[in-house]
Amino acid sequence: MISKIYIERFKCFDAIELALGQLTLLTGYNAAGKSSSIQPLLLLAQALRQLPIDTVLPLSGPLVRLGSAGDVVNANVNGDLMIRITDKNTDSVTWAFAHDRDLGRQELRLKYSQYPVEGRREPHWIPVAPNSLIAGIRDVIFLGAVRDPFNEAQPYPDNPSLVMGDVGVDGRYAGYWFVRQADEEVPLLRRHPHDSRVTVRAQVEAWLGELFPGASVNATEIEGLALAKVEFRVGKGSDWRRPANVGYGLSYAFPILVALMCAMPGQIFIVDSPEAHLHPSAQSAMGHILAHFAAAGVQVIIESHSDHLLSGVRLAVRRKRLPAVDVAIHFFAARGADGQKPRGSVNAQEPDVVKAVDIGRQQLTDLLSARTGVPDQQQHEEKAIVNDDAARFETLLFRLTARPWRQGKNRTTLLDRDSLP
Repeated sequence: MISKIYIERFKCFDAIELALGQLTLLTGYNAAGKSSSIQPLLLLAQALRQLPIDTVLPLSGPLVRLGSAGDVVNANVNGDLMIRITDKNTDSVTWAFAHDRDLGRQELRLKYSQYPVEGRREPHWIPVAPNSLIAGIRDVIFLGAVRDPFNEAQPYPDNPSLVMGDVGVDGRYAGYWFVRQADEEVPLLRRHPHDSRVTVRAQVEAWLGELFPGASVNATEIEGLALAKVEFRVGKGSDWRRPANVGYGLSYAFPILVALMCAMPGQIFIVDSPEAHLHPSAQSAMGHILAHFAAAGVQVIIESHSDHLLSGVRLAVRRKRLPAVDVAIHFFAARGADGQKPRGSVNAQEPDVVKAVDIGRQQLTDLLSARTGVPDQQQHEEKAIVNDDAARFETLLFRLTARPWRQGKNRTTLLDRDSLP
C-alpha cells in the first residue's frame, strides 16, 4: 500500500505531500490540481512497465499524455522535478528529473533515483534488489473519465500478462478480463454480502444490481478474433442488448466492477469520475461499493465531484464496512486569477485536507466547510431557493402596499405569488 506521494515543481505545485488511505478521495474545484496530484504516479507506472531507453522519460504513454516539459515543469520554482513515493512501512523511493533548455521537448531526463537500503543516488530506473513498492507502482490500474461506452466488440490487450485486471484507461479491455476471469472464484471479502454465488461472473452481476436493479452483463469471446462481445440486459426477462442500446450508465460502471473484481490484493486502482452517468442513488451506491472493495484489500484512489458518492463512502464508514482511519479526503480549493490558492487556505502549497476521523459522523456541510468554507452544493442551492422565495414574497408585499388591491365582484382578492412578473 502506498501511504504518501510527495512531488516538487510539478505543474501547478511548488511542492505537495499527499497522504493516501486504503480509500482516498480527491475532490474540489475544477482546474485546482486534483488530476495533477496523481499524474506523477501514473507517469512512473507507465515508465516502469516499459523501461525507457537510457535516462529519458517520455511524457506521453498509455496511461497519461502530458505534452512537453514546458507543460509539466513548474517554472516558478528553481530546481529539479522530484517524485517520492512512500509505502505503509515508511520505505520510500525517489526520482529526480531535469529538463533540457528546450522546454518544447516531450521528455524529461532522469537525474538520479534513490531506493531503500541502497542509499546511493544514481540515475537508474529500478533497484538492484526486488522491491515490492516498485512493483506496486508498476501495477497500478487507471480508469479515466472518458470511456468507450458503445463498443460491443472489445479488444484484447497486447500484453495481458503485464498488469492483472488492467481494463485500460477508457475501459476497452473490461470485456477481455470478464471473459478470462468469469468462472474464477472471488475472494470472500469481495463478495456481495447478500449473494452466495462465488464466481466473478455472478459477483459482477450482483454488484451491478446495486446500481441498476435487475440488470445483467455477459461477455463472450468472438471465435477467431481477439475480441470479446459485451451485452447487457435491464431485467431478467428482457433481451440481451448491445451497449449502445442500454445507455451510458451500465457501460461506464462495468469496467469499474471488473477492475475491482480482478485486482490483486494490495493493487492500486485509480478511477476518475466513477459517478459518471449514474442516478444520484446509484452514485451513492458506487461510493459504498468502492469502500467495500477498499476494505477487502484493493487500494482505491478516486477523483470525483459527487456529493452523493462521498455520502456513500460515509455510509460505509458509519456502517463499519470500512474504518474511518483508512479513508483520506483531500479538497482542492479554487485558485485565484494569479494561479495561487485563495487567502485563508490552510497551506498555499497543499490541498485542504478533511480529517478522515470525522468522515463517519459529521454532517457533509461540516465536513467541507470546516476546512474549506465550501458547503454542500445541494444544501447551498436549497438555501438559495428559500431565500429567493422569501425575496419574491417581500416584493409582493411591497407592490401590494404601493397600489390598490384587485377588486373582485364581491370581495377584494390578493394577487397570486406566481402571477408576479
